[in-house]
Amino acid sequence: MDIDKRKVLVIDDDATLCHAMERYLQKKDFDVLTASDCEMALDLLKQDYPHVIVADINMPGMSGLDLLKLIRQRDKVIPVIITTGDPNISTMIEAIHNGAQDYIIKPFSMTMLREKIVETLEVIHRYKNTNVLAELVAIHSVSNRLSSTHEYDEILDIAFDSCRESTKAGRGYIMLRDESEEFLNLVRVWGNYHGPEYTRIQQNDGEWEAAKWVYRKNRAVALYDGASFPYKDLPFAQEVTGVTILAPIRINGTPHGVVSMSRQNDDGEHGKIELSLLEILAGQLGNALGSVKLYKALNKRISDLHFISDYAEQFVGLLQPESVVTSFVDTICDYFTVDYVGVLFLKKRGAALYYWSTYELDKAQHDEIMDGLVTCYNDNSSSTALTSQQVQLAKVREDGEHPKDAAPAFSYAKTLPLVWGEFEFGSITLQWVDRDVDLEENVKLLRGIINQTRIALTNAKLFNDIKENYIRTIKALAIAVDAKDTYTHGHSENVMFYSEILARYIGLSEQEIQLVKDGGLLHDIGKIGIPGVILNKPGPLTDSEYNGFMKTHPALGADIIKDVPFLRELKPLILYHHEHHDGSGYPEGLRGDEIPLGARIIHIADAFEAMTSNRPYRKSLGNQEAVCRLRKNAGSQFDPALVETFITAMLEAGKLSEDELIGVS
Repeated sequence: MDIDKRKVLVIDDDATLCHAMERYLQKKDFDVLTASDCEMALDLLKQDYPHVIVADINMPGMSGLDLLKLIRQRDKVIPVIITTGDPNISTMIEAIHNGAQDYIIKPFSMTMLREKIVETLEVIHRYKNTNVLAELVAIHSVSNRLSSTHEYDEILDIAFDSCRESTKAGRGYIMLRDESEEFLNLVRVWGNYHGPEYTRIQQNDGEWEAAKWVYRKNRAVALYDGASFPYKDLPFAQEVTGVTILAPIRINGTPHGVVSMSRQNDDGEHGKIELSLLEILAGQLGNALGSVKLYKALNKRISDLHFISDYAEQFVGLLQPESVVTSFVDTICDYFTVDYVGVLFLKKRGAALYYWSTYELDKAQHDEIMDGLVTCYNDNSSSTALTSQQVQLAKVREDGEHPKDAAPAFSYAKTLPLVWGEFEFGSITLQWVDRDVDLEENVKLLRGIINQTRIALTNAKLFNDIKENYIRTIKALAIAVDAKDTYTHGHSENVMFYSEILARYIGLSEQEIQLVKDGGLLHDIGKIGIPGVILNKPGPLTDSEYNGFMKTHPALGADIIKDVPFLRELKPLILYHHEHHDGSGYPEGLRGDEIPLGARIIHIADAFEAMTSNRPYRKSLGNQEAVCRLRKNAGSQFDPALVETFITAMLEAGKLSEDELIGVS
């Protein structure tokens, strides 16, 4: 051993002395680390492992004695030499008692310092040569270093370097099995090796035979000059000159690889001693790799849970099942390497296949995928069997397609039912041209996403069921109102119908159209609070009857629906459907654009329906007169632009004819 090539950590708050020791020891070919206090020394010890420590016992803050105690808690072997300017015998005894190898009294010569260091290192060296336990000097440090990182390559580097240093190897390697568990791959190598960088574990091809034997048997072995220990007469031992020791790398007792170290000009007895050491180091490497695997699995699980949580947040406010399905398809396309995603989704009548593909598919491919989805659904559903003829195709996204002639067959698919108890929505398929290597790793994440999709679809269905029940209830009330007013039976449904014609003609969204339709149906709901004698009065109403009762129905209607969560958006339409364009209407005298668009639409539809139906006090005016009065009151009672648009829309819908407009100004 070349003792002069050792690393020394010098700790002293006297900067001049510390610097002098550093320069002198460096001249004597020592590698030197310095620290001005114990805290700084502890930080250095986290990053490096000196062969000997020289520490002053009296320093501000933490003393050298306190530092010694901390070092011994973490490392029982590293030698520590104490320096002191106070030669108190009790202090020296305490230092030795706490694990100091030696001490030097200040002032001292640099020659003495070197002699003390060399003597201490030689003692340690002799101890190593005579006691196998002394070969474990660095193992505690290696364990700490391995446990301080979760980086795969860094762990391999630390373990490989430690094995080489501890066994004084001239050559060595580490092989680890691949994910398929069929091959051993060379991941670290030192020295000259000839042969491939991988080998099939179960194949006896003459390559890496010793490594494959150790892996398969899950046993360590020492090979020296044709002999082997502890297993005799191993055929590959004949090829070894010097000493080669091999140990399995185990994770939870299962072999995951092999570490091998070789040295020339040695004896078998020395190899037997170091075999135990290599087994320990290989065990530490296996534990560290197992921790990395667990750490990565835990991090992935946490990441997956965050992803699923973020995915679930997308559904806040998504109350239409089609929107949930679209969100699912978008998420799969954006975050997974999938070539095709399809969702078979049942509707009230029939079903739709919402899909996205990286390739343009022909009819045969569509039919094959659809048949698989239908079969998956039918096999897991208690409802009447679905047929492929009942399914319509609905492409979700347009991005990512390759030319049609580049469309290969999908070779791998994952198809799952979208069935949850009594809620039967359909089925889902993911397909790949080539098998997705990450699929098994992501299968739990995919199931989590699918489960969240099921929950969102269930919530959307429940929401729409509740909303539908509310609408049915309110429709019943509307029917009750119409029944109360015998002359206006069917009025509300007619207003809804005319309102939809105008709303759709001016290009409102489907959501806005539905709002206008619901408002048209329920616009007179407040009349349920109006006495029947007034509603059915055969003649004109008196001022008190009109102002005191009839004009209150918009406010009464708004009050009825204001606390119903699904109908709150209808409140302004019901409340303001009798406001006039010029501000002369009721209940608040709004004018022009102050009146909600939906209320202006319903106002026109309501007036047209009223004029063209029989009333207690008059017969129907007919379409021609109704149009004439709409135009006459455009700009005062009605929105003038909407009046003309309404007439055009009714013409196109076939609810008015050109003949009925002849002569109408």
